[in-house]
Amino acid sequence: MPTKTTTPRICEQCGRTFQALVSRRTRFCSRICANTSRAGIANTSRAIIRETCTCHSCDKLFQVHPNVIKRGGGRYCSHRCRDRGKCKPAAERFWSKVRRGDGCWEWIGGYNPTGYGSFWYNGRSIQASRMAYLLTHGTIPDGLLVCHHCDTPSCVRPDHLFLGTNAENQHDSGGKGRRVKRLTLAQRAEIRGRHAAGGISQTALAREYGVCRTSIHQVLKASW
Repeated sequence: MPTKTTTPRICEQCGRTFQALVSRRTRFCSRICANTSRAGIANTSRAIIRETCTCHSCDKLFQVHPNVIKRGGGRYCSHRCRDRGKCKPAAERFWSKVRRGDGCWEWIGGYNPTGYGSFWYNGRSIQASRMAYLLTHGTIPDGLLVCHHCDTPSCVRPDHLFLGTNAENQHDSGGKGRRVKRLTLAQRAEIRGRHAAGGISQTALAREYGVCRTSIHQVLKASW
């Protein structure tokens, strides 16, 4: 078998000496240097040149390859910052899900199992009425709840909301006769009939009858 003869050569990209076959016109010591040279990047070492950029979301400094900048990237340091930067402001997202009227302002976004509106904010779900109060007044002191003057769980109108402790909220609930909501046998039969007919969800039924969605689920699951 013929012996392969090698000869020392100097990499045209990084200047390192390497062994190459005499029969081949090898110009680079590695694929990295070859790709870097094809990209037109002047490099004097084996390390790929990185450029320092400032994240448009968190103002953090980070390193990025020049080709990424050429393709229009290099604006965000992570996927989380990218998603946060492309997302609409919280106030714009929130009020776009509100149907305003002369009376209550109805929340038309998602709802939690208790029948109250829910809104995704800072990586967690927050009650819609609480978010409306935050956007209007700025802060909510620790230990206080956002209560309704209008007794409508789906309402997010700021002047229908007020702050109170848990004891005050319970007292307000009892005074308005809504602390315990019990469905009559006739209402339970009506709920099962309407749900069986289709066209209405458990959440919609819960809002209509003033109970949580779990109560509607239990009514539908019961055999009586």
